[in-house]
This record gives sequence, structure tokens and C-alpha cells, in this order.
Amino acid sequence: MPDATFEYGVRKAAYNWGDARQALSLVRHAGELANERGLDEVTRLCLNDPVEG
Repeated sequence: MPDATFEYGVRKAAYNWGDARQALSLVRHAGELANERGLDEVTRLCLNDPVEG
């Protein structure tokens, strides 16, 4: 995961939940989505989709 994507995900999770367990769940779901899409890295779109979907 690129550093900028990681930082964006951490900020998004902190803003939405403020809970470390929820943040880990966000990253896990984003990783699963990246795998499903055949991506080599997690992107911002992967971080946004689990939250909005």
C-alpha cells in the first residue's frame, strides 16, 4: 500500500469512527476488495468502497 493511501485510510477511519478496531476492519476490507479487483496495491477507491457500499 502506498504511503499516501495508507495515510488517507488512517485519516478516513479516524474521522468516521475514531476506533482502532474499525480502522483495522476498513483496511482488511480494502485489501480484500483490491484482491477481488486483481490490483497489486490497495487504492483510495478500495478504502472508500467498503465505507460507502
